[in-house]
Amino acid sequence: MSTLKRVLFFYFLLTIFSLEAQSEEFIPLRVIFHINSNISEGQYSLSEIAKIAKEEGIGGVIFTDKALLKWEYGLWPLRNVIKKKLEDSSVFKYGLHNYLQDIRRLRKEFPNLVLIEGLEVAPFYYWEGSPLRGNLRMYNWHKHLLVLGLKEKDYKYLPIIGNFRGLVKNFSFYKLWPVLLMGAGFILIRKKRYKYKDFQGRVWGKSSPAFKFSGFLCMGLGVLFFINNWPFVNLRYTQYDGDLEIKPYQEFINYVRDKGGLVFWAEPEAETRGKFRGIHFESKSCVEEFLHTQGYSGFCVFYDGYKEIGRPGGAWDRVLLEYCRDIRDNPAWAIGGLSFERGDLSRAIRDLQTVVLAKRKDKASVLEALKKGRFYVIRGINSLDFLLEDFSLVSDLAQKARLGEVLRGKRQVAINIKASSLKEKIKKVNLKIIKNGKIIKEIQVEVPFFVSFYDYNLRRPKSYYRLEIKAKGLHLITNPIFVERVEL
Repeated sequence: MSTLKRVLFFYFLLTIFSLEAQSEEFIPLRVIFHINSNISEGQYSLSEIAKIAKEEGIGGVIFTDKALLKWEYGLWPLRNVIKKKLEDSSVFKYGLHNYLQDIRRLRKEFPNLVLIEGLEVAPFYYWEGSPLRGNLRMYNWHKHLLVLGLKEKDYKYLPIIGNFRGLVKNFSFYKLWPVLLMGAGFILIRKKRYKYKDFQGRVWGKSSPAFKFSGFLCMGLGVLFFINNWPFVNLRYTQYDGDLEIKPYQEFINYVRDKGGLVFWAEPEAETRGKFRGIHFESKSCVEEFLHTQGYSGFCVFYDGYKEIGRPGGAWDRVLLEYCRDIRDNPAWAIGGLSFERGDLSRAIRDLQTVVLAKRKDKASVLEALKKGRFYVIRGINSLDFLLEDFSLVSDLAQKARLGEVLRGKRQVAINIKASSLKEKIKKVNLKIIKNGKIIKEIQVEVPFFVSFYDYNLRRPKSYYRLEIKAKGLHLITNPIFVERVEL
């Protein structure tokens, strides 16, 4: 087949699949994600959040209240007896069942909103220093993950510091050693300095004050350590284990994934340090954890997730390339995280949304789309007025794919992009097509538009394409589309 015929045939396929893409029945549902109510640290109630979201034209809300806000430090060797504990309002303190029930009731009150329950968790933190020396410091509390899509019983057993039942590893006979100490104390108390038997066969003796003192001391210490070691189990990890690097995060991700849930890195580039209730704290960014953990669903690209991770050629592209090289089992998706607690909620909603391409307007369809990467993130003052109607690929093997999907191609693909502005506030936008972490096409187009680009360079066994659109008051980032090259 000549080059001209091949191009014409390819254009014919492109036209067919473009019409097909327009006829597919996906609902573009605008969703807000990562928002806290007054059940944890938020300003608004669950009902107020839903009401404001509805007024702003939002189709869905994913609540992610703090699972647990509890910090504990105990003095060695009686850490569970001599300790100080601080606790603030959280879902576990409010009652997990109550929280889930509240959201179920809200679904009846707002039938046109897709309301999904989720939690924000800090799987791990650790202490360094000592309060006795005045240098006690807490690390990694602000390395947070967002989890959703689990059953109530699975949320109960999340492996996070402070949730004892989720951290139990196994029973430990070793921790029963205080029983031996109490037994030794009992023997010492009953021990006599000397004893004799009289002519009637009665046994007489005199107790030793030293033996009695030692016995009562052993008994007292045994009781203290018995209480300290209760309920005699080993934990996966504790806040006294020091820096465990990625271990607690990987175990948390594995747990959520095994239970069929979704887990996203929240604010992965944020760094925090300061003082809270007299305790110094510090947390570095989660970029290293993002790069070295496996199996998570994705990350929040805004607001603290673009400079190092989400930008072209950043950590996200490294992770996607690892997936293409079969180093990872699953790709990572970019989602929009409001990180909202207090302030003007309407303004926050207008600045950032995640647009989910759902089969139906219900919880199951939204969770399915989030799992498969069928969504994009859009932010800026003009974000509510802009709609990406199509971003798809067509291969020379008569296959088509959209966000999060995989298609097969031999030598070339066509890239379709279609968008419009509802109130015509956006006149021109800048398009960037990113392939395998590199910008392969960058142009400026007028809105509305439908454009197609061709890539005749399918060399790697597996590649991916993603899209960025920028304009004044607008920044849009899509999830990738993958292409597998086949030899025919």
